[in-house]
Amino acid sequence: MTAGSVYRKWKKRFRSIRIKTRELFRNLGNGTFEELIEEAGPGVAAAHCSRGCAFGDFDNDGDIDILIVNLSEAPSLLRNDVSVTTTG
Repeated sequence: MTAGSVYRKWKKRFRSIRIKTRELFRNLGNGTFEELIEEAGPGVAAAHCSRGCAFGDFDNDGDIDILIVNLSEAPSLLRNDVSVTTTG
């Protein structure tokens, strides 16, 4: 995940240049990646200047959640609440 510039004055001076928001990709295992920003939901698509993240089961429900470190604001905790069903 990547986003933004660390320089606040840069954003004000160059308003016509779009600063990217967070990005999320899935490794397809064949040397390519699939972008998942649409599937990820509003938490990932939200505009923040983010610098790093950690993955773990923060709510102890058995799936992986994401804690994102944001520049000059509180971190974002994105809970994975997707229900996956398997047939078989």
